[in-house]
Amino acid sequence: MSQNDTMEIIQSLLASKELSDDTREDLGDFERDVEKGNLHKDDEAYVQALANRLNISTGSKKVSRNKRNSSAARTKAGSIDWQERAVIAEARVEELENDVTNLKKKIKDNDNNPQKSSENPWDKKELQDLIDQLYDAEKDQLQKISNEDASAILKKMKADFS
Repeated sequence: MSQNDTMEIIQSLLASKELSDDTREDLGDFERDVEKGNLHKDDEAYVQALANRLNISTGSKKVSRNKRNSSAARTKAGSIDWQERAVIAEARVEELENDVTNLKKKIKDNDNNPQKSSENPWDKKELQDLIDQLYDAEKDQLQKISNEDASAILKKMKADFS
C-alpha cells in the first residue's frame, strides 16, 4: 500500500464517527508520520486492519471487510481488539529492538573511543595532605584528632573532591 493510500484511509477513518478519542489521537500521529515520510510498516498494517474492521471505504477504493473482523469479533466501535493490540505490540517490540541495537552500538562506540578527561578535578597532593591529617600510615592507625577536626577535614574533602 502506498503512502497516499494510507493517508486516504487515515482521513476516511478520522471522518468516521465510530472512533474513540484515543484512536483518533493515534491516527493523527500516523498522519503526521506519513507527512514526514516515516510511517512504520506496523502502523500502516494497524491502519489497514482498523479500516477493514470498521469497513471504511476511501474515495476511489473500498477497503475489503474480513469476516473474522466482523462486529462479533470486536467489543465496540473504536475500541482496540486483540488483533489491533497485537499489531501495536509488534510495532512497539520492533521499536524497542531498534532502540536496543542503537544503544549497543553507542556502548560499543564508547568502548572503542573512551572519553579522556582533559583536566583532573582532584589535586593529588591536596588530597594526600588531607588524608595524612586523618591517618598515620607509618603507625597504620588513625591520627589522634578531635571528632570536630576529623569532621571538618572530611567536609573539606567532600566539598573539594566531589
